[in-house]
Amino acid sequence: MKRIIALWIALCVLLSGCNIAMPPPDIEATVQTAVQQTVAAPTPRAILATPTFEDNLRTLQEKLSSLCWVAYSPTHFDPDKGLYPSETDIREDLRILYNARFRGLVTYGATSPSQQIPRLAKEAGFEGVIMGVWSPTSAEEIANAKGATAYVDGYSVGNEGLFFGRYDFNTLKATMDDVRTATQRPVATTEVLSSYFGDANLRELGDWVFPTAHPYWNGVKTPQPAVTWTQQQFVALSGLYTATYKLVVFKEVGLPTAGDPLVSEAGQADYYRLLRGTSVKFVCFEAFDQPWKTSQPVEPYWGLFKSDRSPKSVVNYICAQSFLYLPLTLGQSLAGS
Repeated sequence: MKRIIALWIALCVLLSGCNIAMPPPDIEATVQTAVQQTVAAPTPRAILATPTFEDNLRTLQEKLSSLCWVAYSPTHFDPDKGLYPSETDIREDLRILYNARFRGLVTYGATSPSQQIPRLAKEAGFEGVIMGVWSPTSAEEIANAKGATAYVDGYSVGNEGLFFGRYDFNTLKATMDDVRTATQRPVATTEVLSSYFGDANLRELGDWVFPTAHPYWNGVKTPQPAVTWTQQQFVALSGLYTATYKLVVFKEVGLPTAGDPLVSEAGQADYYRLLRGTSVKFVCFEAFDQPWKTSQPVEPYWGLFKSDRSPKSVVNYICAQSFLYLPLTLGQSLAGS
């Protein structure tokens, strides 16, 4: 052991005493190698996180609270006669609505050609789209709805189908859960307002609350009483969600403009003008008159526009920044251009 240590010490002394010239490092080659490695290295890409369901719900809630919304069924449409709008018809409808400052759109079905509406709406500049699925039992509608996810902010599955017996609660809930899971978008359903007060299961269904609320069908037909009724119902229903903080938005509110001596274009205009001064969150019902709806005398006349797309009095200020009423002759270019 001592001998090994001695040899080691001697070797160290020998090496330290020798003037062994070591070749200098090739600085230029080292720099070039480093540059080549830097150029060859892949540039890191920004990783965009996919929005979560919670992100999408928060975004939709913000849009429902800030945008001017309208419920939309196309012109040149009569399902009873098998008449459906072309893409050109839909684009022109959307152009008219956009020029009237609507930025949120609610549809009713996902069959052809309605499944195109979310894409066409976003191309037209609409910021918010809620896509409707009329029948929760329709495989075609469900598939089309899932296929439109990129253009959809939320889904409204079913429209008053429990009230009219078109499907049952379990079927509706299963479809809503399926669409939510597949798309990661918020999902609601729509029933008549009175159903929410009496059905606890319905109140818990959906990611926000989206009932129809029509003063006319509750016997209130003139503007000021209709606005008072609408606000009272909104406050009462919202009070049922103080623990869960679900957003309440009335999917359909409005007054018809013909078919009853107590209604008129002026009455519709006054209703919306006054309603804008309340706390009610609502979607205007509806975009265009639908002549094919004939079950009641007033049914063809709920539109903010006539079936030929000409504007009614309300159009010129319903989505304006001001509450000032513009006479039709002064504001016609806004709605029709």
